[in-house]
Amino acid sequence: MAEKDNKHNTQTEASPKKRAESGVDIEVVLFNILRNWWIILICCVIAAMCAYIAVSERYKPTYYAEATFVVSSKDGSSDTLYT
Repeated sequence: MAEKDNKHNTQTEASPKKRAESGVDIEVVLFNILRNWWIILICCVIAAMCAYIAVSERYKPTYYAEATFVVSSKDGSSDTLYT
């Protein structure tokens, strides 16, 4: 019986794949991300377009302008500054 337990332990310890503690194979996850890069890109573009539309619909610009000008008479006797 001890030999069966020993065989079972050596098989699990000699596993060539490295796994994280949660049991997820990091190599497989990275491979799937790299294989499906175009799906990720399309989703990012769609999300950016939706965010742009949502912000542009809700944004109400506030305009602020300031002007300064000087009025003077033809003889140049006095200059008046208006703001």
